[in-house]
Amino acid sequence: MAGQTLQKSSQALPNFVVVFVEGQQYLSSSLVLLRNAVQPLQALGVTVFVVGIGNRLNNQELVTMVQNSEHIVRVTGFADLLRQVESIAQLIGKKRQVAYNFVINRLTDTPTTR
Repeated sequence: MAGQTLQKSSQALPNFVVVFVEGQQYLSSSLVLLRNAVQPLQALGVTVFVVGIGNRLNNQELVTMVQNSEHIVRVTGFADLLRQVESIAQLIGKKRQVAYNFVINRLTDTPTTR
């Protein structure tokens, strides 16, 4: 679904997605594996960044979701996530301000200006 949306969107949009994961995925016949969920995005050239929250993360699962293991950030909890927003945005590089605004909007539910 996200891949279809990106195909229809403007080329001016940043080609990255940040996936927030809390804990490890529990397998069920009705669930899509996280690594399979991001593959259509990667096929479109989208860079996937993963933010793992908490201490019950499966590192192998996180590694399968990214093209580069440097695109994984681990935080101890949501308070730690707020403290590391800037460093996560810097990791994303030139899309920094867009990423920063996105993360802040989602965490605080208050709009920010660009």
